Amino acid sequence: MLGMKLRALATVKRALVAQLGVTIALALALIFYGHIAAYSALLGGMIYTIANTYAGWRIFSRKQNDSVHGELYNFYRAEFGKLLMIGALCAATFAAIKAINVLAFVAGCVAAMIAGVVIASLEQANYAPPKQK
Repeated sequence: MLGMKLRALATVKRALVAQLGVTIALALALIFYGHIAAYSALLGGMIYTIANTYAGWRIFSRKQNDSVHGELYNFYRAEFGKLLMIGALCAATFAAIKAINVLAFVAGCVAAMIAGVVIASLEQANYAPPKQK
């Protein structure tokens, strides 16, 4: 059981590193369109990555529950918290920063989201518990 948790945690870490990498690469690519587009993409990607980091921490920091319902509740809580965090950070960004490129901001957020999904989908789905003898 611990091995499954460690493999899942390693997958989450790889996804977060991929999200950071894609976010930085997109921001560097958009620097040619101007610094506003570059930092807008960086902000969008970082908001999603920070929220995803929170969700991963929320899921893996708790002692594993024996109940399937308890684990499912924990996943839902983590995902709902992530969505609230994304909404709050996006609202704060748009309220605080007047010069922002909305298209680049959304592109950064979507690029980080896609990077995480791609990394997770490339992982080998071999998390079944060992067979009983």
